[in-house]
Amino acid sequence: MNRFVLTISFLLLLSSVRGQDQTRHSVDSLIKILNKSLPDTAHVSALLKLAEFQISKAGENKAGVDSAAGYIAQAERLNARIKSDLVNGRILMAKSSLLRKIGQRDAGIALGEKAIQVLNQNSDKYLLAQAYSELSHYYDDNDPKQLVTKIKIIKAEAAAYQLAGKVMLAAKAYGFLGDLYMLNNEYEKAIEVLQLSIAAYKSAHYSKVHSVYLQFASAYFSLGNYKQALNYGLTALHTAESLKDTTMQLCGIYNTIGIILMDTDQNEKAIVYLKNALQIAERYNDASNSSTVLWNIVKSYIRLNKTEEAAKLLRDFPKKYLESKDYGSAIVINGSFIYVYTALRQYGKAIPYCNRVVDIINHQQISEEVLDLAYTLLVRYYFASGQYSLARQYLIKATNLVHKINEPAMIGRNSLQWFKLDSAEGNFRSANQYLLKYHQIKDSLFNEAKSKQIQQLQIQFETEKKEHQITLKDKDIRLLTQENKTANLVRNLTIGGIFLLVIIVGLLYKQFRNKEQANMVIMHKNKLLEQLLSEKDWLLKEVHHRVKNNLHTVICLLELQAANLESEALTAIENCQHRIYCMSLIHQKLYQSDELKTIDMAVYLPEFINYLSESFGILQQIRFNLDIENLKLGVSQAIPLALIINEAVTNSIKYAFPENPNGTITIQMVQRDDQITLMIADNGIGMPQEMIYTPRGSLGLNLIRGLCQDINAQAGFENDHGTKVTITFKNDQFNETSDFLNQPQQEAYS
Repeated sequence: MNRFVLTISFLLLLSSVRGQDQTRHSVDSLIKILNKSLPDTAHVSALLKLAEFQISKAGENKAGVDSAAGYIAQAERLNARIKSDLVNGRILMAKSSLLRKIGQRDAGIALGEKAIQVLNQNSDKYLLAQAYSELSHYYDDNDPKQLVTKIKIIKAEAAAYQLAGKVMLAAKAYGFLGDLYMLNNEYEKAIEVLQLSIAAYKSAHYSKVHSVYLQFASAYFSLGNYKQALNYGLTALHTAESLKDTTMQLCGIYNTIGIILMDTDQNEKAIVYLKNALQIAERYNDASNSSTVLWNIVKSYIRLNKTEEAAKLLRDFPKKYLESKDYGSAIVINGSFIYVYTALRQYGKAIPYCNRVVDIINHQQISEEVLDLAYTLLVRYYFASGQYSLARQYLIKATNLVHKINEPAMIGRNSLQWFKLDSAEGNFRSANQYLLKYHQIKDSLFNEAKSKQIQQLQIQFETEKKEHQITLKDKDIRLLTQENKTANLVRNLTIGGIFLLVIIVGLLYKQFRNKEQANMVIMHKNKLLEQLLSEKDWLLKEVHHRVKNNLHTVICLLELQAANLESEALTAIENCQHRIYCMSLIHQKLYQSDELKTIDMAVYLPEFINYLSESFGILQQIRFNLDIENLKLGVSQAIPLALIINEAVTNSIKYAFPENPNGTITIQMVQRDDQITLMIADNGIGMPQEMIYTPRGSLGLNLIRGLCQDINAQAGFENDHGTKVTITFKNDQFNETSDFLNQPQQEAYS
């Protein structure tokens, strides 16, 4: 969905570099020229400008087309006398434009190419650039084959403007070329031409360059370089604010920054920027942008487990957009309601929005990206509400669409949906095949992203190496220059001084050579060390990745086994699934992060608690209060703590609220000095006293006590208007000797 999400941001900012429209006043002036006795070249120029004006009128006006043809014919008759190749090229351009207006594409392209051929033989590069611009109109950005041709044409147009000295037009053309490269997924090339665009703007002292900065942000985001993307997004925002720009360009900037923050799990900050974007889009009554930004806000709220706030935002949103004739926008807004009510398990409320989406996709033409979103949300809703036949019907349509688009990420998501549906219907053989396919695509995408990162590191390393070599050469030149001056001075004094200087220079040179060789050895060793360190990091990530996949496979096997079990055996299997998932999630966070030794509990715990809520189906029954500081723990402590939290929360969900299902579970983790305190409490019926003080209590309590011993933690259990578990320990994130995975397990929970 990245292309769908980002398109709205930078297409807002496309700067057209096409022919200038003639105003009514300028047209009247041109007609007066025709009535004066002036050279034929002036008359030809006026006739062709009048033809351009008639062609550029909106709609297919027959009178306008006929007038344009008449002006072109007069220009041809005049040029028969003056015989100017430049005028001939302009006439061919005008004819091509007229043919495009009346829908004769092939003939128009042929004349456009002929105009370029004629103008290429003359020195007027400005006219040549305009000819390229005219020809580019024949090619559609949305057709992959035509897009490649259009890129070549716009590239030639920009170069021609640059040769003509038209700096501003060249800057705009390079900016437009950057957008086309991004549409063709050539993000490195987009960055190269955007650098040419920004350089041209700066040379012309043009300050309104926030649209180019936003294009940089989009390109770097698509490459996965979130740091650079955010830097350019904020630079675009600062530039727009300094220019007091409040147009839809500012909406695109806020939206792009919000998307970048969403993809870096900074959803709270993302919502702030996205709400600013939504406010601007609503002010301009822009349905397309309003719907897209609203969708991004809804996703951020749900990721933060604030589904009720997302629902409130949707209820307050203007209802006129739900029935908008902009059918793509209507699908996105109605789909947002489906997404939220499905997450809230309020399936009845989602029905009218599902009906609206189904009506649109059955009767209207919409883009493939929006159609994919519609299918995905319908499949999600029908599956969650138990309507498996309808879910299968739309999943088949979604499968045909994603294979037509042929984007691996979309195919992977589709395979995961098939796995869930087949598993629910008992088609375990098919489900297992889809699960394997999903993991293969996921691994492939991960490896592709990893290769891109290695390429970026390689380029950065080579650049720094060249800069270092240039610095060393400059230093050597300055040193030798100084030595030569000293040698000249000594030689002018005495012959003996010359002899002494030769000896000194020889010694210095020998020392310099020795030092240079030593530096080369050191640089070589440093390079080897950097390569080894990089390989080690990637190897560790791969290990964590494989461990996570293996644990996930175990979960899936347990799920298949659970389908044939009942009662206590089923409960035991489900408990095992939860314990394995909490470890799997830790390994997933490790291989997705640049930090391979520690886990940020403020990021990990909300996601794990959300998983438990969904697993037990208590999203709207039991409320969680999370107060987690930004604490980074080593794996040897993170896994035992995750298992402790799993046991405590699972026990609360199962036993704390037998009569009142609407309870609250509070989880707090804070650090004071070097002491960390973890508290899990509920407001339920409480734990029996005899269980707290019995050395051999329940399996859950024994497991918690045993895990506490592994991390040298103190555990406390009490009844305080419910059950309260308190764990205190010291943060030992860098201790590798007590690795949880390498320790023998305690007898209490073996």
